[in-house]
Amino acid sequence: MQITVRLFCIIGCFLLVTSCSRPRGEKATADLVGKWRTEKLDVERLINEMNEKGFGMPAQLRSSVEEKLKQAGSLTGDWEFNADGTAKFGRTGKELTPVTWRLVRSSGDTLIVELNPNTDSRTTWEITFLGKDRVSMRCIDDEGEPSVVCNRVHEF
Repeated sequence: MQITVRLFCIIGCFLLVTSCSRPRGEKATADLVGKWRTEKLDVERLINEMNEKGFGMPAQLRSSVEEKLKQAGSLTGDWEFNADGTAKFGRTGKELTPVTWRLVRSSGDTLIVELNPNTDSRTTWEITFLGKDRVSMRCIDDEGEPSVVCNRVHEF
């Protein structure tokens, strides 16, 4: 009888734990839901890197690119992920573009997410949690695409 009671306790605890816990992918997806804002560009670093490396640009073109970078340095973008698979994104202060999203796979703190799945405009993003309220996002469809860091916000 003691063995039967212990066995039921073990099975009961196992069922309780497994029914309450979520796989990491599901938890990370739930953690992604909310509003996010990109950090401002480090314009000085970008300009210094451009001037050091040159990237094969003539000085006059580099000067024009530098001016555009300075103008863009204050721009940020907003993302809003909803639990129902809808999202919005766009430039801060402008109307956000509606999209749909779905989790493709997850590994640890990294999610692979498709925006507009099942459409010709589908893009795939790698989203890595850098903490509870901070993520790094990168479109992985184009090789060499830089990542952008976003922070959770409570109101746009």
